[in-house]
Amino acid sequence: MQPHNPVVFVHGYNADPGVWGGLREDLRAAGYADSDLFSWGYDTHQSVNEVLAGRLGAYVDQVRRQTAAARVDIVAHSFGSLVGRWYVKLGLGRDPAWTWT
Repeated sequence: MQPHNPVVFVHGYNADPGVWGGLREDLRAAGYADSDLFSWGYDTHQSVNEVLAGRLGAYVDQVRRQTAAARVDIVAHSFGSLVGRWYVKLGLGRDPAWTWT
């Protein structure tokens, strides 16, 4: 079986990394290891997208270093998807093979 890209979960407004429990369980059942799954937490009340996008970028870089992965998959919800879009818009997550789905 081919190894999975690490997955970084980005929660929505007024939530926390714990909201991903069900999806994490589903991914583990599909063959992902706990070491493939990462949840990024942030304070939705104290920052704007541009600032959070930089912080997300730093976290993704940390995950890539920790896992030696060339790429990560980002799963975002609600406000978290806005942060993810800023991450891409600012060029922090630019990859010619990257797609937004």
